[in-house]
Amino acid sequence: MNFKKIVNKLCSQFDSKAYDQDILKYGLEVLIYNLFTILILIVLSILFQNCGFGLYFIPTFCILRITLGGFHCKTIYGCTSLMVIIYSLTNILSKEIFYHNLLKIASPILIILLFIIKPCEENTLHLKNYNIYYKYLLIIIFSLVLIISKNKILNLGMFSALFVTELMYYIKYIINLKNYN
Repeated sequence: MNFKKIVNKLCSQFDSKAYDQDILKYGLEVLIYNLFTILILIVLSILFQNCGFGLYFIPTFCILRITLGGFHCKTIYGCTSLMVIIYSLTNILSKEIFYHNLLKIASPILIILLFIIKPCEENTLHLKNYNIYYKYLLIIIFSLVLIISKNKILNLGMFSALFVTELMYYIKYIINLKNYN
């Protein structure tokens, strides 16, 4: 059974209008694709014998990509391939001392760079008269982790995810600038 048949089978279980079916199909496709990608990253963590790193990198990366956005590939195959390459390289680098030292130096800079990233309305928590941008919560969390945490694997995983996400965000920004000009 191929991917489209699975989605169609799941969609047929719900009674809704055609518009809702399209939204449901899209949502299921995204969910299944993301679960597949996360499964691949977990397998890679096991293959690299670096499960602790994966435990912190994967959820942090997922949260950051949802909140900050960044570069997107044109196809799911390109996206999956790029994610496998990025995660594999990051996993390999995570075992190198120079990378640990680089992240120690770069972590405060990465936190400061979060201030520059433009928040969007969808990534805002509305509480009565206050709008709280998720990125500011992330800044607080990353600052606390940097200051308080003595767990090297936690710091390495979280700040690696932050580095990769910001890199993807700024690549998209540069591409958009070139396309605009």
